[in-house]
Amino acid sequence: MAAVLSMRKLPVDLASHCDADVLIGWGWEPGAPVELVAAARSGDPVRFGKVWRQDLRARRSMSGSPKELLALWTPGSETDAAVSRALAGLHAAAGKQRARRPSIKPKASWLVRVQPLVKALTAPDRPDATDLVEVLAALELLWTIGDRLPQRFWWPLWRRTLADAARFLSEDPPSEAAPDEKLLLAGELPLLAGLVFRSQSGSRELIRKGQRVITRELSLRTDTDGTPHGELLPRLPYWLAPLVRVTGWSRQAGQSLWDHDQRELLSDLAEKAVALCRPDGKLAMTNGRAADALPILRHAAELLDWPAHNPSRACLKSLAEHAAGSKPRRSGAAAISVMPSNQSDWARFALLRTDWTAGAASVAIAHHQPLPQLDVTVAGESLLQGNWDLDVRLGDAGIELADEWACVCWESQPEADYAELQMSGPGRLRIERLILLSREDGFLMLADSVSGAPAGPLALQSRLRLAPGIVANWDSGQRSARLEGAKIKVRMLPLSLPADTVHSSPHRCQIDDQTILLEQRANGQGLFAPLIFDFSPGRRRKEVTWRSLTVTEDGSVVTSDIAAAYRWQIAQEQWLVYRSLRKPNTPRAALGYHTGNGFVMGRFDRNGDVDPMLMVEE
Repeated sequence: MAAVLSMRKLPVDLASHCDADVLIGWGWEPGAPVELVAAARSGDPVRFGKVWRQDLRARRSMSGSPKELLALWTPGSETDAAVSRALAGLHAAAGKQRARRPSIKPKASWLVRVQPLVKALTAPDRPDATDLVEVLAALELLWTIGDRLPQRFWWPLWRRTLADAARFLSEDPPSEAAPDEKLLLAGELPLLAGLVFRSQSGSRELIRKGQRVITRELSLRTDTDGTPHGELLPRLPYWLAPLVRVTGWSRQAGQSLWDHDQRELLSDLAEKAVALCRPDGKLAMTNGRAADALPILRHAAELLDWPAHNPSRACLKSLAEHAAGSKPRRSGAAAISVMPSNQSDWARFALLRTDWTAGAASVAIAHHQPLPQLDVTVAGESLLQGNWDLDVRLGDAGIELADEWACVCWESQPEADYAELQMSGPGRLRIERLILLSREDGFLMLADSVSGAPAGPLALQSRLRLAPGIVANWDSGQRSARLEGAKIKVRMLPLSLPADTVHSSPHRCQIDDQTILLEQRANGQGLFAPLIFDFSPGRRRKEVTWRSLTVTEDGSVVTSDIAAAYRWQIAQEQWLVYRSLRKPNTPRAALGYHTGNGFVMGRFDRNGDVDPMLMVEE
């Protein structure tokens, strides 16, 4: 072979060259082991394989044997059928290992368990069009167990993987590729290929190229506190997987991938992902499509050396216990030292969460699009999922929604989390979406607020989508509904409608095709439309009622387009919610409670006085 082979630009037809030419034709990095270079120039695969495996063992630090194939974290799109079967077998075996069962016979070693995959990856009749995940799996095998593979397995895998990697390394990521796919192709693949084929010419340049892409992507797609951008959330586990894998590969190679600040950022990102995780391993906002994130997050916790008192590590432990059948224990607000909630203006994302246990209630909301996206979880089970639709009409004219929403208010208090999204319309029109999750009292409020509209007919339609498996039934004689899943029972209260069905209303609330529709009409300059979702197990069967309250200002009654208040009661417990739609001249009053704030959520004490749990200034 006349030309010198280099990892900088491998020939795409490398598979067609004979073994001796492939070995003799290599160029080498300065300082490459003399024995390795001499073995390659001999053109003898057996001699070269022996020295290469010795060199790998010397330069790679790994305690113990691998317990799983990390490439399984990433799905393949066009994986060969035989490779798919081998990968599925490893995935099933990993699942069985987590189950408790008596030991009947000694476990097969990892080297034995991956043999079907190695054979499938090196099969002579395997198609030339290789999937990227197949290449990553092959590189991982060479890196983790390449020094222990017999020559008859190692050489075909080494040759085929080098040829397959050459095809992908010569390509740029397609412009339409998802962020995680770009990260795989331009970041993880060159870095891992550079580590596996270390000492061969161009390998160091590949490692540096991969490092640049990986560190840049981490910085570009996360806020300074590690919050991932809202557009990343549907495929977050797939994007996080390469970051965690390369952290491990680099550590095993004795190299430093991250500086101190970058490592802290990655740790913060992984902690934010833990807070999004449900007991089934799915992350909120992925709509159940993405892979099980728990293995990725557990590996991240180990690599990033999270201490035992880290609340995210405690949450991972709670999730593991829940998966094993233990009932999650709630932690009171007083026991929470680090709030499990977070919000980022840059990321256009907020997470409201009651505690760090697997059974926490949470609301994830991304608002980087005209329609905010919600993912509501109660006791580890998804309740609401998808777009939070909105249609506002002034007379016969519809209001065009802005490209995204701004979070104009964020509060995370011991008693409750609160987020307020805002969109400005024509003139002085403002539309706000209010989300309040009670940490102590066990309920969620989702509300729409319109203010500053021109005087005249005003109509609002809001739609929420129930998660798959949630069944809705209306209470007899009332406008409250019961939403039930496999493990949860939630009561929904549309406060803007009369509680009893005997009373007519211009508004409506209905549930059809797994969609909750709330429609409210007004003749004025604003309206307030709240929905309460009560998920307290202790109130599940108790009587409920609610009504709108008269609001006064300076002794005069104000209309509902200026301010609105509602009281609801379940057994002996009562709450009040108040919303100002126009700034008051003097404090207003509702049921004896005076306030000059823009929003108040409170509970009635035994004396009938309101004890505010959260107040937001006008």
